[in-house]
Amino acid sequence: MELCHKVLNSNLIFPVMLLDYAVKYNVFGFINTDSYFNKENNSYSYLLDYSLSKKSLLLWLKHFSKKIKVVNMVLEHIYGENDNKEKFVYQMLDKIALQKVKSVDLTEGSQKRDFIYTADVVEAYIKIIDYMKKHSFKFKTFEVGSGKAVKLRDFVTEIKRLSNSPTKLNFGAIPYREDEMMYSCADIEDLIDIGWSPKYSVSEALLKIIKSLK
Repeated sequence: MELCHKVLNSNLIFPVMLLDYAVKYNVFGFINTDSYFNKENNSYSYLLDYSLSKKSLLLWLKHFSKKIKVVNMVLEHIYGENDNKEKFVYQMLDKIALQKVKSVDLTEGSQKRDFIYTADVVEAYIKIIDYMKKHSFKFKTFEVGSGKAVKLRDFVTEIKRLSNSPTKLNFGAIPYREDEMMYSCADIEDLIDIGWSPKYSVSEALLKIIKSLK
């Protein structure tokens, strides 16, 4: 586990330093990337240091918004090509679609997540930058996701279907965490209002990723 002071340096001290310089050099705006882990009433005990650092930064962002436009972008469960190999989606793609292992142990899979493809996230950032240049405000939050919550069970099953994999999915073999987050979904109305909407369905995005991995 990463040391607390390193987490604070990365997620609080460094961003505040960037905010200082952004104000000093009259940058037109500042965008912070936040996570659905940090929504109100959400927290994972194993990510508590990370979550606390990001929530502390939010207070500083609001403080700095008196001097510079600030947008806080709350990203849901991102997935795409060249992803971190330790992340859930990559692990499932690797084991089921590529290695086609005999079986994979999973939780019951009733948790619902809002999966959003990287290409759609990039378009959201582009829209936000354009919005910031044209509108006057101090602080805004935008939630970035598909606006649809999908069961992990259905997501993993779709990987198996699209890759025509024989891998057996052992749902229920792993217990839920004590503080398991059972639901998260973005409210994308504000993004839709400024002209953005997701273009890729889960099936379309997964198929693109599977083809790139092969």
